[in-house]
Amino acid sequence: MLECQAEQDRIFWEKVLGQRTKGTFWELDAGDGVTGSHGISLEESHGWKGVLWEERQKPAVYARKTRQSSVLGDGSGFFNSLIQRFSSPDLIILRNKARLGDLIHKIVDGGIAPRWLVIESAHADAETARLMRSVGYRMVWAFHDDEYYQRSGK
Repeated sequence: MLECQAEQDRIFWEKVLGQRTKGTFWELDAGDGVTGSHGISLEESHGWKGVLWEERQKPAVYARKTRQSSVLGDGSGFFNSLIQRFSSPDLIILRNKARLGDLIHKIVDGGIAPRWLVIESAHADAETARLMRSVGYRMVWAFHDDEYYQRSGK
């Protein structure tokens, strides 16, 4: 893991997650499970349990070799395989902002209710923050290419 990623994850764990241990997460569009991953440090250093979702075969195979978390991505639909098998997590890490609409839809429908969301985005924008507020989340931090949200009232 890159030193800058490790530092970003440390600050995220301390300041946003309040040094919480033993939580649950979903890392969506997880890639190889290592590069740019927020979940890996939670898993390895803080006792969190996660599920990675990656539909591309080559990165998913690598993730299965390197991560303790389950790796899904069987083509059964973006959220369907997760929602049908696992309870809503404490944290969702969305690494492909193009899927934000799908995520919002599942939150509005009551299918999931994570306390925290990390949205990887090349450019933070007011529209995303406004959209997240409309479904009950407030931005609590932004760093580099990530936006960090927490469910309001928590």
